[in-house]
Amino acid sequence: MADPIDRRLHYFDGQFLKADDFTDEQSYHVDRQRRHNRLFHTPGIAEGLAVTADQGAREVTVAPGTAVDGAGRQIVLPQSRTVAISEALKGKTVLLVVSYHEEPADAATTGGGGDTRWLERPQIEALEETEGMPPPESHIRLARLQIDAQGRVTAHDDDVRSRAGVSLRGEAELEKLVLLKSGVAPSGWPSLSCSAANMAWLSSALTVNSSLSVKSSANVAQLVVSGDLVANRNATLKGSLTIQGELIASGGVKALTVKGPLQVDGKATVGTAQRGAGLQILNKQQEANGDSLIIGRSGSHLRLGYHGSYSWIQSHGSKPLAINPLGNNVGILTTAPAAALHIGKSGLALFGPNRWNAYLAVGGDSRTRTDASVAASNGNLHIDAKEGSFGIYLNHYAKNKTVLNATGGNVGIGTTNPVAKLHVVGDLLGAAKRIDGAQLRMVSGSTPATTTAWKQYNNNPASNGVFVDINTSAAGFKSTPFYITSLGGNGGHWTTMGATSIYSASKTGFRVYVNQTGITPANARSRRFHINWLAIGA
Repeated sequence: MADPIDRRLHYFDGQFLKADDFTDEQSYHVDRQRRHNRLFHTPGIAEGLAVTADQGAREVTVAPGTAVDGAGRQIVLPQSRTVAISEALKGKTVLLVVSYHEEPADAATTGGGGDTRWLERPQIEALEETEGMPPPESHIRLARLQIDAQGRVTAHDDDVRSRAGVSLRGEAELEKLVLLKSGVAPSGWPSLSCSAANMAWLSSALTVNSSLSVKSSANVAQLVVSGDLVANRNATLKGSLTIQGELIASGGVKALTVKGPLQVDGKATVGTAQRGAGLQILNKQQEANGDSLIIGRSGSHLRLGYHGSYSWIQSHGSKPLAINPLGNNVGILTTAPAAALHIGKSGLALFGPNRWNAYLAVGGDSRTRTDASVAASNGNLHIDAKEGSFGIYLNHYAKNKTVLNATGGNVGIGTTNPVAKLHVVGDLLGAAKRIDGAQLRMVSGSTPATTTAWKQYNNNPASNGVFVDINTSAAGFKSTPFYITSLGGNGGHWTTMGATSIYSASKTGFRVYVNQTGITPANARSRRFHINWLAIGA
């Protein structure tokens, strides 16, 4: 036959047949079978082919089964087969695949010779997983394996397996679609059928593990559910949703998205199958960045949730949280607030991050009452102010004295470890003024003891001198201040000269020369020579 694909053998008595005729006969039926499989089925596993991969094993076993590849070829494994993990796959992610393979078999014992059969023996291979390889149309995935550096299996993943299915192209007319499952009694098989004009009837509950989109024409209810609606993943409805039973969404943040009115006559729960209040959202316990309930867009929005020890409400993004911005009072521990913020107890407790037992008790009519106080049970008082046009004021209303540490103890400004009655770290600006009326301030500093940038005078070690340039630009003086210096170290600095002499003074720095027999930058640093300085200026 010239073309076995569109010609089928026609037999008659006395016909003379040759080997090519029988080959064409098989080719025709093989083509029709594979054409059907390719056009009306999807490639994948039809039955069996389960993979056994023990932890630490260097081989895996594939059970008997059947698969169909993208060319429509049936891949039949009649007996279990064991596949060894090759040395080249150590430390790699591996795909275990099965593919179609045929080879001649059963040599002839009579006639002209040759083989009498084609042996369809599937190939089972463990191949390194790379993007798009091996081709999924010809190599059906059975499992993904993780192989360690010793060539042993450490993980076995069946998620790569796909089932062979039915491919319906265009329109298909069915009176009823029944969904079967092995191990489930026929009475439990759900069915889908037409119950009335433009209405589909599902005989059981509907569980959606991926996205669900429902659309219809104008003035027609898009989705009407008389029983329970359960969404384990995403459900998006671009219109109205009416539920006469219960609404349960147990997926993630976007388990249920309704872009239109939502009416629930029963109870609605999100994140749990337990029926509680009219609307109950139950997710895992989360901190204030959780995503149990989000109101607003992706930028600035409001989040509500609960933790194991508390419930929370948090504004996210660049916008603040406003409570009653249009008016009305806010009450805490009271149902009848009489002021903008009304706290129903005698005091308001404000705790710091370490919970010092500090409290701020506010009551009465401002300054005329004595029941306004700031205190801490352990004797510490912490007052903080962030950026703003005003600072913190300690002021006696009657213009009497304001006293700090009257019974003893040091006061620190800019330090948490004051070592004197008044210990200031940073600029000190007082009432003293220059003769031209400019207000004076004092700034102090020192060079690092072990890394002061000493340089050799005249680049000559025999000069017996070193110098250092000190940068005071961070002090921000507007003109050259008055500099006072001293030399510090751990030995030998008492024999030096020149440390108090100032050269090249300016508003941003000065230079100091130090003279000592045999001094070099290296031994100056080894003796921890450094300059302490004080600047007074405007």
